[in-house]
Formats: sequence, structure tokens, C-alpha cells
Amino acid sequence: MKTTNVIVAGVGGQGSILAAHILGKAAIRKKTPDGKPLQVRIGETYGAAMRGGKVFSHVRFGDARSPLTMEDAAELIIGLEPLEALRVAIPYLSPSGVCIVNTAKYVPADVKMGRAKYPAIPEIVGSLKKLGRKVIAFDATAAAKGLGKPQVMSVVMLGAASATGMLPLDEKSLMATIEAEAPKGTAELNLKAFRLGREIAEDLSRSTAAGAQGSAGSTGEVA
Repeated sequence: MKTTNVIVAGVGGQGSILAAHILGKAAIRKKTPDGKPLQVRIGETYGAAMRGGKVFSHVRFGDARSPLTMEDAAELIIGLEPLEALRVAIPYLSPSGVCIVNTAKYVPADVKMGRAKYPAIPEIVGSLKKLGRKVIAFDATAAAKGLGKPQVMSVVMLGAASATGMLPLDEKSLMATIEAEAPKGTAELNLKAFRLGREIAEDLSRSTAAGAQGSAGSTGEVA
């Protein structure tokens, strides 16, 4: 079976590990034509054992022998934080790959400590456009805040990822997993976040195709 490589990138506290595990558990729910769960491997990397340290997870669907993606082989990068999305995209994003990036900054620990500089968001998005085939950029944090809970930003991003068609997962499997994994009393909110992310990504893609600015509770761009 073809291998599909996805990387979820962010900083500690944003929910990147949870997002990766939702993808993995959704794969188990989805059945292949022979009735077996979709194979999946997850590998996680922590840049610092603290809130604000970089965290990224490799999620590999299909016949993957290793949990880690090879360089230039990620078909999809889900960037919960702009700078971390770029840091991961430089070595891993395939030239034919897609990057979904949340444009809201969550300053990483090394920037706070003066060990690195933070480029302007347009510069980050512009660099991502040069690395892959397509970039979907929007403020997922603002979208989550609009639902009343910023913590569901990572689920908004999963919805946007689902809308790209790059995941070997159907919407039904993803939504069932989100519902099952959501903290008690938050299932409906998380499902709303997922649906909103899909809506934003779909609207941006349609608007770009029509040569206009997209909107769905948040502004963004596709290139």
C-alpha cells in the first residue's frame, strides 16, 4: 500500500501530539478493502521538555517501515505554529506537498531566550510557498477563539487538513475519533472546530480559484 507521510509541527501546549494521535486512531477506525485497519506509525520529536519547546510528530500511513519520514517526502505538513512549520518544512516537505499553517504566533522557547530570531509571518508563508506545491495559511487560533475555546485550534487545523484530500482518512473516521477522544463535555465543540477548519480551507481554495480573498470567520490565503 502506498505510504502517505504527514507531519504535525508546533510547540508544547498547542495540542500537536493530540492531533497526531487523533490521526493515528482514525486510521485504526478506517478499514482497508480487505477489512483490516489502515496501518499507521507515529514518531514524535521533542525539542525541549518544556511548554513552548518545539514538538513535531511524524504520522505515516500505509506500508511504512520506520516511524520517521525521509527528507523531502512529507506530502502534508500541519503547522500549528508558523515558525515551527517552516523549520519542519525545510527538510521534510515534498516539492509536491501541501502545507497548512496557522498564522498566529506562539513564540518558541529558543526565540524567547534570544537564541533565534522570528521572521515576519509573510516571510514565513512566502518561504513555505517556495518549498511545496500548495500552502493554506489562515489564523486558526482566531477561529478557535471565535468558538469560545482557543484550545481547539489543533482540531480546527485537522479539519483544514481533511479538506485538502491529502489524508488517506475519510471525514467520518476523523469525526468519530474526535468525538471519542474529546474531553468529557467537549465533543460537540470539537466537532464544530473540525467542521469550521474544513469550511475555512474549502472557502479559501474556492476563493483563490476565483481570484478573490477567502473568508470563513478568519482571513487567510492559498497559494
